[in-house]
Amino acid sequence: DYKTLFEAASELPEIELVVICSQRNIEKLEIPRNVKILFDLPYREVAGWYRRATAVVIPMKEMHRSSGQMTLTDSFQAGKPIAASDVVGIRHYGLKNGVDVLLVPPEDYDSLKQAINLIMRDSDLRQRLIKQTKKLAKRFTTKNYAENVVEAVNWATDRIKLRPLKLADLEFVRRLRNENKNYFFNNNY
Repeated sequence: DYKTLFEAASELPEIELVVICSQRNIEKLEIPRNVKILFDLPYREVAGWYRRATAVVIPMKEMHRSSGQMTLTDSFQAGKPIAASDVVGIRHYGLKNGVDVLLVPPEDYDSLKQAINLIMRDSDLRQRLIKQTKKLAKRFTTKNYAENVVEAVNWATDRIKLRPLKLADLEFVRRLRNENKNYFFNNNY
């Protein structure tokens, strides 16, 4: 949610922020003077920016679906303190506000501004958050993720037996799809 981030940044002129995104993500937004924009960087360069960062901010709108995990887990791996929107995509990691990360309500620029300011000004808090993200980095690795996916697929398919699809089942699936397609087409992902 770059709009919320830029609103927060505009009230923190002494803090420099680097935003890495696609140009389409910030079209028609006013970029504060203290924000440097980097467009469409290769992943290796993005990883370098994580390592150089003092902290990572993950501002998101609530989309009621999984999102933000790559940025979150990359921040863990880089050992950086994190301020993030408290949305479904972040919440399902079971993070504790003020212990693992600073969580703020989505689209609340004032709370985001306070979280950014707190991380940047309070070195004790910053060090505690860094210690926690380093612990989380050991838990949320690509290897652990792959092992969990394999385990979940094995568990989910253990008792599945193929059977012919009944016409009533097919009609139910079609009705479900048709009744909900406007939701998917009209929501910003």
